Amino acid sequence: MAFNESEHQGNDVVVIVMVTPLVENGMIKCDKYWPELDETWEFGQENKQDGINLEELSIKNVREDANESDDYVVTELELTANGKTKKVYHFYYFKWADAKTPPSIQPLSDLSSRIDEIRENLTDSENHLVPIVHCSAGVGRSGTFIVYDHLFRDVDVFRTLARADGISDKDLVYQAVCQLRSQRMMMVQTVYQYKFLYDVARTFYK
Repeated sequence: MAFNESEHQGNDVVVIVMVTPLVENGMIKCDKYWPELDETWEFGQENKQDGINLEELSIKNVREDANESDDYVVTELELTANGKTKKVYHFYYFKWADAKTPPSIQPLSDLSSRIDEIRENLTDSENHLVPIVHCSAGVGRSGTFIVYDHLFRDVDVFRTLARADGISDKDLVYQAVCQLRSQRMMMVQTVYQYKFLYDVARTFYK
């Protein structure tokens, strides 16, 4: 489904952020839906009974690399559908347990920075790139990362907004979470994830 969503995005470059391990405590959290390095998967067109139509497409894994701390793997994929090829960057962050918080701010900071590097290399017409973010249930870790990337990927901008409006008058974390929850319930699922975002805000506000 992530690749079918990618195929319908307007950009020639797509970013997918996966913030769950494939298996956790012996339980499958997500199937591995991308090929191994130098491998190509091909899919025929399929019409599902639930009304979802899957396009004919192929996916090729052309490159993989891990970050220095071995927190996540970036896979560069080529997605071809309807005669058009797109570049897909798949970020697989596998050290974030379900319903928990990341072990530190640094992995999310690294992820946001890498995604920003991709944005900077896009043309002006493509620069509205919005990452596709998922975990297992699609609410806790996904919501937490979305809020983090939205508020803190540019620390200077966050500080300017927070100090201009007054952090006590305008709670940026609360507003971002409420906006997400108006579109999908339970985003930022646990009190620990919610507190983590405030801890980040305090760290960057100093």
